[in-house]
Amino acid sequence: MYGPQSLTWEIWREPALLLAGVPAVLMQVAHPAIGTGVGRLSNFKQDIVGRARRTFTSLYQLVFGDLTEAQKASRRLHLIHRRVRGPIEGGASNGQVYRANQQELLSWVGGTVAMFGVDVFQRLVRPLSTQEKERWYQELLIASASTGIRPDRMPTSYADYHAWFQQTLEGPTLELTPIAREVADALFNSALTHGPID
Repeated sequence: MYGPQSLTWEIWREPALLLAGVPAVLMQVAHPAIGTGVGRLSNFKQDIVGRARRTFTSLYQLVFGDLTEAQKASRRLHLIHRRVRGPIEGGASNGQVYRANQQELLSWVGGTVAMFGVDVFQRLVRPLSTQEKERWYQELLIASASTGIRPDRMPTSYADYHAWFQQTLEGPTLELTPIAREVADALFNSALTHGPID
């Protein structure tokens, strides 16, 4: 979907971007529906290293794979998410039914990966100009569509995307529910993070 001239390749080929995984997961599970799905219907707590490996493998297949590999990764993600549903545990939406393929949830997961990834790149590799951020965002629209996010649900510009992300971070949607704490505890007490991050 991309190529060696893309900003997407330049950004995601940096090993430092693995550091974006920790804040991305923490902000993902702060959404009560996502926290419920991760905490109750995945093996995240039992196999955090394997889960991280599978997540990054899918990401890299979408970004660096040929079209066939990217399409397979896209279909696999959709099929996995299609099975993840149930009542939300905790927060203002407690008891409401969620589905992992809902646009709001896909957008928030994608947003955390994208925005924390770009933030790590700019902090540890190099800053991006305003024009580069816009170019990167237009490339991001392709990956977003491949993960199931409808183009009409995405902002039209980087500035609008950044504003949406900040509003979500600061708004009422995210809550530190008991299940989010469980996932965070597992993350910070795993073989992957205990010591270097602790």
